[in-house]
Amino acid sequence: MDFRKQTRGENALKKVPLVIAFYDNGVAPSRKEPGKVGAYFGSAYGHPDASIGKNQTNLALLTERKDVDGEKRYNHSTAFYPEQMEAIKAAAGDNTAPLLDKEGNRRGTIYGVTADLMSVKREIDGEKKAVGFMPNTKTLAASEFSVAEVDGKTINQRIFESERAAVAARDAKHAEAKQIEPVAEAAAEAEAETEVESEQPIAAEEPELV
Repeated sequence: MDFRKQTRGENALKKVPLVIAFYDNGVAPSRKEPGKVGAYFGSAYGHPDASIGKNQTNLALLTERKDVDGEKRYNHSTAFYPEQMEAIKAAAGDNTAPLLDKEGNRRGTIYGVTADLMSVKREIDGEKKAVGFMPNTKTLAASEFSVAEVDGKTINQRIFESERAAVAARDAKHAEAKQIEPVAEAAAEAEAETEVESEQPIAAEEPELV
C-alpha cells in the first residue's frame, strides 16, 4: 500500500480501517510448547470503502517480492502471536466473513478492524528495508466498515476491483498526459513561428505616380 501522500497528514496512520485474512492452515507450531500454535500468518489490507483506501493500486499493507524458481512472487502475510490473534478476534466481534477459495470452499476467516499502523522492515540483500506496514495490535478497535458480501461480491473481490479501478484511472491519467504533451509542443511551435513572422520587416508601399 502506498502511503506516501497519506503519511504526511496528522494522524494519517491512526485508526486505519483494515481487512485481515487468515487461512486455517496458515500457522506455525510453537517452539516452546509442542503441540500448540506459535504464530498465525495473516494478510492485512486497507478497506476499499475507507477514504485511505481510495485510488490505491495495492491495498495490501505489506508487499514482499520473492524470486521462486525464477518466477516473481509476492508475499503479503505477517506473523501474529496467539495473543495478537485473540485481540483481532475480540476487536472484530461479528464483523467477520469466510475466506473462500476459487471454488467457493471455506479456507479461513476474514476480520474487519481498525488499528494504528507500524512500519515493517525485512532483510533484503543484507540490508534492512521497509516493505510496508502492519497493524499495531495494542490499538485494535471495532470497524464501521463491514467485511461481509455486498451485492454478491466478497470483500476480496471488492479489494481486487478497487485496485483494478485505481490502476485503470492511473493509466488513463498517464495516457492523457502523453496526449497533452504533443499538443502543448505544437502550440509552442506555432506561437514561435508567429513571433518569427511578426519580426519580418514590412515592405514599404510604392508611391503612386501622379
